[in-house]
Amino acid sequence: MKNAFIYLLAFTFSGFTLAQELKFSQKPKLIYDYTHKEAILFKNDSVVFKTKQKKEVSIFKSAFPGNFYEYLFINVGGRNIFVHEGCGPVLEFRNDSLVRLDKSYLHRNQFGGSLFSYKNEIYFLGGYGLFMVKKIVTKYSFENKEWDLVKTNDANIPTFTNCLSKVIDDNLYVFGGFTNEAANHKLYVLNLKTKEWKVYKSNIFKNFQTITQNQNTLLEEENGFYIIDGYKMFYLDIKNNCIKQYKNKLSKHHPGNFILKDNIYGIFEIKTDENYNFIFEKYPLKKHINNISDFIVLDQIYYEDHTELYITICVVSLLLIIILYVITRKKYWFISIVYKTPFIYCIKKEKLFYKGKFVTVLNKYDMLLLEKQFLSKNNFFPLSDLNDLFSDSKQQDTMDVLIKRRETKLNGFIKTIAAVSGLSSEKICAFKKNETDKRIKEIQILPTAITYI
Repeated sequence: MKNAFIYLLAFTFSGFTLAQELKFSQKPKLIYDYTHKEAILFKNDSVVFKTKQKKEVSIFKSAFPGNFYEYLFINVGGRNIFVHEGCGPVLEFRNDSLVRLDKSYLHRNQFGGSLFSYKNEIYFLGGYGLFMVKKIVTKYSFENKEWDLVKTNDANIPTFTNCLSKVIDDNLYVFGGFTNEAANHKLYVLNLKTKEWKVYKSNIFKNFQTITQNQNTLLEEENGFYIIDGYKMFYLDIKNNCIKQYKNKLSKHHPGNFILKDNIYGIFEIKTDENYNFIFEKYPLKKHINNISDFIVLDQIYYEDHTELYITICVVSLLLIIILYVITRKKYWFISIVYKTPFIYCIKKEKLFYKGKFVTVLNKYDMLLLEKQFLSKNNFFPLSDLNDLFSDSKQQDTMDVLIKRRETKLNGFIKTIAAVSGLSSEKICAFKKNETDKRIKEIQILPTAITYI
């Protein structure tokens, strides 16, 4: 009986020891249970160790596809959720039980995707599966227990694999890993309300080795990530868009998995002559950072690429300069295009322009004809009104002389305008009979070919 008891005890503790340091022969899964406020270590899908209670517990499990080590942990509104790394099955740890929630199957479609939570819902971004890299966003529905595709404006967005993601407010920040199967040096932001993507450039990520989900040089924190690079420690403050470098140098070490209330919870690999290869530790962040406020801000993490904006501004500025030049130097040509008339008469300057060019061949009688037409508000007026226009105040002219002089000056005007523009005489001077008194002949000069300004 005594031997049986000893054998049972040895079997129970074969996976880890309950000494001051928790040691494991195989790497356990580490989660933080927000309901009971303690770190829980999963030796496998049947045995857990509760760090607060310092005891091992056998748990109930419902059947689920795949192996438990293939499942990723995520806290969703205080619930302990496990999702298969390729998307599909969803498990929940509650009341010392591992319960399957979904009615899905092993998708095997989003390996290396970014698992995240927003408003107590589970999402998966990108990943690899079925011989393709993806940029899709899928969401698990707790109601129908299936995964749905979320539409985003991803026309100019690359594929994502092994990228880090962080939800802050209503935005998902994605960086590191690989985009279109190349190292990603940019930061992508998805507004989870509008489903709109934005792309930002960064000079930070290319200075570190490729940051992926599986690297053990990262510590996740509420607003960003701590990065341990050699003997230096940096903080990527994504929310406030800055990178900080702490002044104190670090001793060589391996960081933990996550930070909670300035404490690091981590699983560390150790090398001993014993059979235990992993150790769990909880220790204060101050072990790495003596003074958490002792840092220097190096740079922005990301910034908008204003190249397209600058090009647009240059193009618009050039267009405005051209328009300004046209308005100032080619004013009358511009006006003739706007009003769709080849001739522009400037009343103030008493000058006639044809397609923007000043007409220099007009005499004083030609100018009198144009001014007379302007005074008639560009309407028909009696031809006899021109008699007084061309009368000679120094002598008393007979009516025949006046008519002959009028016809001469009018024909001279028609020939001049025709030589300048090529218009026919009918388009230069239009004639008609008065509608009330048919004996009165009326004239209109350049009826559809002139604008007065």
